[in-house]
Parts: sequence; structure tokens; C-alpha cells
Amino acid sequence: MIIFLAYEGFELIANTAENVKNPRKTLPRAYYSAVGFVIVLYVLISLVAVQNLPVKEIVAAKDYALAEAARDLSWEALALP
Repeated sequence: MIIFLAYEGFELIANTAENVKNPRKTLPRAYYSAVGFVIVLYVLISLVAVQNLPVKEIVAAKDYALAEAARDLSWEALALP
């Protein structure tokens, strides 16, 4: 279900296809850039999770491993200067 919701934005690209000026050029760019962005984002999130939590704890947490990894992060550490 989470994967479905994460990729639901691709439906929005398809729904706006008729309003695009140059669909043969723009739509492939939109899809490839969106897929590339999602891949990079998922890899970065995975790297942060692995750096903040030992693999043994990630395996033990299973479905909520990202929440476990983020529990130790504080909002102050994420705040911009």
C-alpha cells in the first residue's frame, strides 16, 4: 500500500498529458525524472537508516525500521541555521 501511495503521483502526470505543449518530449522527461528522484530519495533514506541503526535492530524492527531509525534524531539536529 505504501508503494502504491508513493507512486500515485505518476497518475497525475498521465492526467495532465493533454495539457502539455510537447507531450512526446515532456512526458518521458517527467516520468524518468520522477522515477530517478524517487530512487535517489529511497536510497538516501535507506543510507540514513543504516547509519543511525545497527542492521540487527533494522531486522528486528521490520516494518517500522525507518521510524526506529528516526527516533534518535532530534528536531534540533535537523533545523537549518
